[in-house]
Amino acid sequence: MSDTLTIDQIPAEFRKMRMAGQVGMIAHNGPLYGRLDEDGLTMGILIDERHLNPRGICHGGMLMTLADMVLGVGSIAHTKEWEFVPTVNMTCDFVKAVPQGAWLTGKATVIRKTKSMLFSSCLIMHGEDIVMRSSGIMKRTGNFRDADLERMFEPEGS
Repeated sequence: MSDTLTIDQIPAEFRKMRMAGQVGMIAHNGPLYGRLDEDGLTMGILIDERHLNPRGICHGGMLMTLADMVLGVGSIAHTKEWEFVPTVNMTCDFVKAVPQGAWLTGKATVIRKTKSMLFSSCLIMHGEDIVMRSSGIMKRTGNFRDADLERMFEPEGS
């Protein structure tokens, strides 16, 4: 696989994700894609022109948005305890520039879970290259729902 992709080349094992009614920032900057496996959820996005900064590389704010989604959604997929987990704190290290056409992926690792907080980290990858490292603290709201992981995805053919 080359380092840059077009929308019809997104890896087949990734499915379009259903994200909170498709409103706001994610509706504008998505779609996001996901792949479930025994280790949890890997999320992906294809970087296009609207994600670029004036220098023609992916805007840091877009990378932070992706990391925020990976940390939150990836953490609840990992714990299988469905609740809204707003970000309390997030740190990011930008490691490498990301060109237009890049397919980025990220996966959350839950470091610690308490009654009121989730502590997680993630790496955002472009192929084998780490482009960003992030960690986050999310507030657990306790509004648990059914842990059906399949409901994160759009129905086939959408």
